[in-house]
Amino acid sequence: MIAQFKTFWSERSQRERVLLGVMFAMAAAMILWFGIARPLAAARIRAEARLATASDEAGLIAARRAFRDGAGGGYHGTVSAIDLVRSTGSAAGFTLTRVDSDGTGGVSLAIASAKAPALFGWLAGLERQGLRVATIDLHANADGTLGADATLKGGK
Repeated sequence: MIAQFKTFWSERSQRERVLLGVMFAMAAAMILWFGIARPLAAARIRAEARLATASDEAGLIAARRAFRDGAGGGYHGTVSAIDLVRSTGSAAGFTLTRVDSDGTGGVSLAIASAKAPALFGWLAGLERQGLRVATIDLHANADGTLGADATLKGGK
């Protein structure tokens, strides 16, 4: 087969050889692009979407588990509201940028970045523990997460 190709190639003029070389190079580039690069890029995009969905679900599950396992069956006022917010927030995977007493027995908190399902699951769990959301200010971040400033009431 190589001998046949050498015969074929030697029978071509210099101009034909250049054109055939360009054609083979373009064909190889198209095979690489449409056969390897594009499918890999599409697979990466699908994997990132699955990862984002799984991260949302994992945060929600972690928030639910933190309230089911870590709060001792309900908030009875045995720990301060600030300690409850800090412990359950860190168990749910949040970085609380601010947790302060608001001076009236409630807690003022700030979260810079959180996935919406996990954040609302955590806040719902806090309400089941006896801390209701009095005020909340949400803002969207560029990465698709939410930032939150909230005031919780009902704790000691």
